[in-house]
Amino acid sequence: QTEMIPITTAIADGIEGDLNRSVPSLPSSQSSPLTGTTKKVIPSSPRRSQEIGECKSPPPVIKTLRAELLSIVNGVESFSACIPNAREATPFETEFFKGIAMLIVRCDPQDEQYRSFFMGKRMFEVQVQGKFKKLPTGEIYVGAEATKKMELGIITRSISKAAMQFAGTVVNDLQYSFGEPPEQLDHQIPHVVAPIFPTFDKVIVSGPGEVPPALGTPFPEDPDYRKLRMKFKLTSDANVDLNSTYSFSVNTANLDLVRWTLVNIPLCRPLNLGTFFGNAAIQLVGYEIPAAIVSACPGAHPHRHLNYMFNLRLSQVDEHSVQDLPNAGCSDDEVEEEPGPPAVSGPGEAVGEAEGFSDGQDEDEDLPQSAASHKAPGQ
Repeated sequence: QTEMIPITTAIADGIEGDLNRSVPSLPSSQSSPLTGTTKKVIPSSPRRSQEIGECKSPPPVIKTLRAELLSIVNGVESFSACIPNAREATPFETEFFKGIAMLIVRCDPQDEQYRSFFMGKRMFEVQVQGKFKKLPTGEIYVGAEATKKMELGIITRSISKAAMQFAGTVVNDLQYSFGEPPEQLDHQIPHVVAPIFPTFDKVIVSGPGEVPPALGTPFPEDPDYRKLRMKFKLTSDANVDLNSTYSFSVNTANLDLVRWTLVNIPLCRPLNLGTFFGNAAIQLVGYEIPAAIVSACPGAHPHRHLNYMFNLRLSQVDEHSVQDLPNAGCSDDEVEEEPGPPAVSGPGEAVGEAEGFSDGQDEDEDLPQSAASHKAPGQ
């Protein structure tokens, strides 16, 4: 069991100072320092990360899922609780990035606070917001990794390879590995990742004086910037700076964290994640691979060289508690006993343009399309 170590008060205070400071009144539009285009400024409370909508009820207690955020302070690593569907964001800091994050999951009965996220088949969304502490020198990737080498049989390995090959047809520069023996000095842990800027569902860059979007609501992205970032081949194409605030979000319809299963896959019944990962935890991550490693080991992601931007560790609390019941994983003490809302809402209830789905993309479509793919060694 992971030891729970709280993030220091100094980190939390620093984040509030950096991300939640009061800002002067802004016009309805400004010229973006990154793209040179005019983009609408999204008004928000100065303490937006602490005030997530009108919170009239506590979050549901999800008994089957543990979520923890990595912090690295003075070279010391610790994980602190990141409560799913919390009413305020969780602060974190690494040597590369400082910010706040939220994990928002679908549960049954539905959490009314976050109903707008789950009008379709979406199962969860992760939102990360903050500032880079160092300029990247290498390439930044985002995706998922497992904490232990995958021990796959012939059938599960074949299924996994087929799934990765298919994903490689729709995700640009997808890189993956099933893991290598930890005895190897530069071993890779299991991962599937892709370049950060084309891969995230939403990316908002707020320059000095601009107000970043509020966490806990779907992010609205400038359509012109979205078209631009989809063409980025390298991290350097994004012109990352240390003064802007970066807001990222990613979601999926294929991973039910409450029941720890893969779902909504055509012609396939729900599959328990333990089939592929055993008792390993899953980590949703963003990390930099230093330029020297990119040059020396093309396509490889040696674990000891990764500079984590963020790391959200997810683990199943009790694999025997997950049942095919409406309230599996949710505490009856914190949610109403009445039947929850349907998983798919009816006509007229789709999220509107004001909530960030005005770019023409299906709200459940997580990944950009591309015909290119790339495999990493150690598959």
